[in-house]
Amino acid sequence: TGKVTAQLKLKTLNDNPYLRKEIAAFRKTLPQERKSQPLLEILQTIFKHYSDVQKINQNTDLEAIVQTRNYHSHLLPQKSQKTVEALDLYDLTDELRKVLLCCILSYLGLTNREIDDLTRQSHNGLFQE
Repeated sequence: TGKVTAQLKLKTLNDNPYLRKEIAAFRKTLPQERKSQPLLEILQTIFKHYSDVQKINQNTDLEAIVQTRNYHSHLLPQKSQKTVEALDLYDLTDELRKVLLCCILSYLGLTNREIDDLTRQSHNGLFQE
């Protein structure tokens, strides 16, 4: 019933001409190159950028992240082979949280070496082995 309710809400939102117009206007404000760059490429670029941070798992299944995101975001009727759930989803989420934290630290001005030192010395459970 939850999936049906979400689909009905989505259908209602799509039927709203004002909302459709607002969404179209918002999409026009997005940078052109961002609209056409696939999520997988974005993730590959980000993970590669932090390849020298030891706590970032470079073997993270980025395709699984994309397929799982697509399944849940677009309310797809069937899962792909790479769609994950339960503990695997939790683990992927942790990997994304680590990368997000690296992005924030980088934005604050830390170098990758400083980020690596910080994450290796961190007592945060996210960075514990």
